[in-house]
Amino acid sequence: MQSGLPPIFWAEAINTANYLRNRCPSKSLNGLTPYEKWTGKTPDVSHLRDFGCKVFCLNQDQAKGKLDARCKEGIFIGYSEQTKGYKVWFPKENKFVVTRDVKFLENAEVTSQEWTDFILEGSSKENESETHTIEVQLSPVVENENPEHESPTTEQVEPEVDNDSEPPRRARGRPRIRRTGSRGRPRKIYRYRTPPRGSALSSEEVLLSEVPMHQAVRGEDADEWHKAMEDEVASILKNGTWELIDRPCNQHIVGSRIVLRNKYKPDGTILLLSL
Repeated sequence: MQSGLPPIFWAEAINTANYLRNRCPSKSLNGLTPYEKWTGKTPDVSHLRDFGCKVFCLNQDQAKGKLDARCKEGIFIGYSEQTKGYKVWFPKENKFVVTRDVKFLENAEVTSQEWTDFILEGSSKENESETHTIEVQLSPVVENENPEHESPTTEQVEPEVDNDSEPPRRARGRPRIRRTGSRGRPRKIYRYRTPPRGSALSSEEVLLSEVPMHQAVRGEDADEWHKAMEDEVASILKNGTWELIDRPCNQHIVGSRIVLRNKYKPDGTILLLSL
């Protein structure tokens, strides 16, 4: 009654009254509060506010723009039982939220006339939105006295219009191509051609091409390949990459092979022979 809120908030008023009563001293409990008797902890009353006072809450709407208001006006209608927060009613949006970002205006009074205007306006809008008048003109129904000799119905077939701007139809057997407005990811290239010597390449086209073993040991670069193999084996022995042991019995041995590659410079010449 003191808050001036309409009777539709009687449930919130009772919940708030019980919330406050559980945090007030009681003679039957020797001056203890029901909250302290139940939990063994002294209740904190620093967050209590006047029921029904005006508040301003932080506008947390994700779609708000730079010129929109940073806070919204509402009415304090109680405390949340699940989380630490205040229940705030927004009359313009016809909803309530639970939030902690609240600025209370306990000195500003909410008159009953404001709530009466709001309720009447909201109810009239709901009635207008729910009621729609639809005028339907019904043609008279003519019954056929001789249903056995009904005249066949004539279907009207609209002539086909030859549209020159229509795209050509897809040929039979060819896959359908679907195009969208969005650009997709670039296609992956799994095959490339080994560039010949002397061909100019860009700085982004330094390629590695695999060379067969028989071609490496019998070709014109056989001496360089043998030297590259010796350097690689010496590096493996120096770093202790693997240890030579006897072949175990009844064990599946995973095979391996030597992979020889040519690394090219941007100008197309061979940079090095690598294993």
